[in-house]
Amino acid sequence: MKTRQSRQRNPLKWCVVLLAVMISPAWGQDDKKQDNKHESAPAHQNSAPKHQEQRANTGHGSNSGHQDGHNRPAPTNGGKSAQGNGNRPATANGGNNAPGNSNQPATANGDNSGRGFGNRPSTASGGNNAPNNAPNNSPNNAPGRGNRPAFATGDNNASGGGNRPGNNVRRFTPPNGATAKPNSRGGTDYVGRNGTQFNTGKAGNLTGLKTKNGTVARFDSTGRVARIHSGKITINQGPRGGRTVVTRMPNGGRVVSVGRGRGYVERPYMRGGRPYLNRTYVYGGRSYVAVYRGYSWHGHLFYRYVPPFYYAPAFYGWAYRPWGAPVFWGWGWGGAPWYGYYGYYFRPYPSYVSAAFWLTDFVIAANLQAAYQAQADANAQAQAYSAPPPSDQSSDVTLTPEVKQAIADEVSAQLAAQQAAAANPTSTSSAPDASAGTQSSDQLPDALDPKSRTFVVSTALSETMADGTACSLSSGDILTRIANTPDANQNVTVMVTSSQNGDCVAGTQLAVAVQDLQDMQNDFRQNLNTGLQSLASSQGQKGMPGSPAPGQTAVPDGTAQPDADAASQIDQTDQDADKAAAEVQQSQDDGGGND
Repeated sequence: MKTRQSRQRNPLKWCVVLLAVMISPAWGQDDKKQDNKHESAPAHQNSAPKHQEQRANTGHGSNSGHQDGHNRPAPTNGGKSAQGNGNRPATANGGNNAPGNSNQPATANGDNSGRGFGNRPSTASGGNNAPNNAPNNSPNNAPGRGNRPAFATGDNNASGGGNRPGNNVRRFTPPNGATAKPNSRGGTDYVGRNGTQFNTGKAGNLTGLKTKNGTVARFDSTGRVARIHSGKITINQGPRGGRTVVTRMPNGGRVVSVGRGRGYVERPYMRGGRPYLNRTYVYGGRSYVAVYRGYSWHGHLFYRYVPPFYYAPAFYGWAYRPWGAPVFWGWGWGGAPWYGYYGYYFRPYPSYVSAAFWLTDFVIAANLQAAYQAQADANAQAQAYSAPPPSDQSSDVTLTPEVKQAIADEVSAQLAAQQAAAANPTSTSSAPDASAGTQSSDQLPDALDPKSRTFVVSTALSETMADGTACSLSSGDILTRIANTPDANQNVTVMVTSSQNGDCVAGTQLAVAVQDLQDMQNDFRQNLNTGLQSLASSQGQKGMPGSPAPGQTAVPDGTAQPDADAASQIDQTDQDADKAAAEVQQSQDDGGGND
């Protein structure tokens, strides 16, 4: 009986063995697929994860914060950044001297550079030590010690930027009877029967127009007028309605309008044998004056902002150094229309470990408020700006902690420079740059200072790219200068590191006038000076630690009398700009002069 049962079980046993042999390769292949799936997973353990952020509570400033201690990876545009270490990825812009190309040598406090960044330590996750990790910030996270952003531009270059809305190129239809010839950009130049000229790009879109009276206009990729030049007037129009109008005067001054009844008039003058500039601002029916001291560089005259007073050196030191504990500050912006409108772009820090970060948010907010007001002035129905413009639904904001850290570095550098000037105020009257130490007949402009590469755009600008198409910059956009030497036209290469919807996309490289960058630096210093006044009145309140006595020492060179007719000159500039814009619009409506 046992022999018979054994014989009956043997075939069954062999069937089980054969079945196991047949299905084992499938199991192995399945395991291999699972392994491959893990190997190609996009979320790498060593890559820096994004912040899980909530919007800062602007009413009280204490109910929001980051859910983890990590930073967003540095913004890239087509390039891949190195992961898993604290070193910044090198930019892919052909070796241009952009932030992130190399580790800077560490500097001790009080060095001649006025900064303390140098080689910055890596974090455990490979991310950057941004100030947003407020409650856990150590004093080493003070401005000038965090990692600067690296921006890999990938395939973006001077011709690869443009406007965000899908880069919708609108093809141009030439007027009947127009003559045509190819142009150097791969497009076509047309001349209408009445002499109006049209220029198209390689994609067939209208890039430029010249009316029969000589007014020249530049267009963006969507066909919107971005820049107009007519005689002594230049108009830069933003994609959301704001505009900046500049009228150049015979004496070298300018009249600048940034909105109806808002702007400034500047006049050059001499004081003690040195050139100065008096700028009378008009805002909301009131006027005030800012003064700039002139100096030359390679035969070109530049001006640098002179504050009307300096605070006590100890106050600047208090603003620069870390506080003992993070401060949760309520700005009161929650109900402001501009704040909701720019919710996709800007988020204040949930808390502050030093006044330098507080001032960083103050300066950014001042520029965005100005941009919002300019847009509201240019649009008859202001309610169109009561909500944010279209954007993705990501919890991230466009203005990243890495970019804000770069701005905080600039704030820290300015605080150090003003502290030095306050300690030796007599040197400011004998040298154009208070931090230079000695007078020079050929002074490098602040816009080209190798230690200063981050710029906050302060007025609407329109720049022409390589294909002839214009793209716009608005107040609050951020630029990084990536070249040191201007070209023959006194333009220098910059990269857009952060921009608002409709503006030149981040990663775009542009040639911007050195003078425009100098204006941005001066406006940055003025906004910082206003922020210091607010800081001096806020210290010791709402949880902010008290400062040493701020004090004030007047700077005689920083005061002047306002121009009595500034408001009327700004109004006249607006009227002249309206006429130039109407002429361009008429040329478009007439089909290029088919009359």
